[in-house]
Amino acid sequence: MGFIYGETMRKTVSVLLIIFLLIGVCGCMNTNQNKDIDREIRSELMRYAVAQYGGEYEVVFYQTAVDATQSYVLCLRDKDGYIFNVYEHAETGNKIDDYKNCIVDKKMNEHLMKFLEIDEKDTSIASMAVMNISEDVDVLKNMTLEECVDKHTLFSLIFAYHFEGEKGSIISKADVLLDIYNKLCTINTDTIDFNVVVTSGDASEVVNVLNNMRYGYSGCWYSRANVMEYISEANPTLNTLDDLKAIVKE
Repeated sequence: MGFIYGETMRKTVSVLLIIFLLIGVCGCMNTNQNKDIDREIRSELMRYAVAQYGGEYEVVFYQTAVDATQSYVLCLRDKDGYIFNVYEHAETGNKIDDYKNCIVDKKMNEHLMKFLEIDEKDTSIASMAVMNISEDVDVLKNMTLEECVDKHTLFSLIFAYHFEGEKGSIISKADVLLDIYNKLCTINTDTIDFNVVVTSGDASEVVNVLNNMRYGYSGCWYSRANVMEYISEANPTLNTLDDLKAIVKE
């Protein structure tokens, strides 16, 4: 019996080892296949950017699609420092980009830094200007923000203000934040999506969103690492300290 039991065990172990080996080989094959697909899609997205706009671009990052409902994303930087994204839908293969929008966003950011009197050493801001843009990229780069806004309707402005702090820091900065929001309300737009984010420690996840709002922004700051508290509200009524307190989330 001991011999039969020993032989049975050895056969079972051998079968299991073969199964594990096959799983490992299949896993490696799938991994290599995925890498090949990503390499090809990354090249396709770069070719798309060159075909659309000419020039040369530096790759900032590439993000693969998790499933068929998502998009592959190639983030690029042009020779003038403008960062934009090229997307390919995983299921349809349709490609789009946000180059023109990102040019306007950068102009808006530079304007808001001065207009809101933001101290860049202590805080950081980011914005997205929602508008339909028809100009070519080179023409758009030479336009001022005022020319862009005069020529195109600014449907919505998404604004984010980030600083280091702890819970309660938003209320401690109430005067500053209320002043910023009141100034934003003087901009001619239908909607202002007002975001304030407080982090403690490693703020890289939040900073990555701020550096590429078109790709990373969702308003769900609670899902980002080391966020202590935040505000994310469209057209809030902010006249008093109590109004501000009412919309702070943790």
